[in-house]
Amino acid sequence: MPDAQEIYAYLVQKPVSPASIQRAVELGMLPRGALKDGIVYQGYCRNVTCAMWDAANNEFWYHRTDKGRRESIPYPGDREDWDVFVPVAEADPYDAGCYFGERS
Repeated sequence: MPDAQEIYAYLVQKPVSPASIQRAVELGMLPRGALKDGIVYQGYCRNVTCAMWDAANNEFWYHRTDKGRRESIPYPGDREDWDVFVPVAEADPYDAGCYFGERS
């Protein structure tokens, strides 16, 4: 599996360009077109290693269990002044480290 933290470190070098996004995809980041609405992805940002893609709002979201709230985070290149989530694979939303409710 690609090293999401390594790709993240590459992308946080500003400014993010189309060429740097393409290089991140070559390193293993999932391209935006491969993301599916409502699917949880394994990856990396400052606060979490999994987040759910929200196609309607064009962003990821995750639960900040330490703060008791939902937060959103953009796909790389969407907002220069924000942290980003680097998705590398689909994830089981019930695995340790992901909190998206109880398994039914």
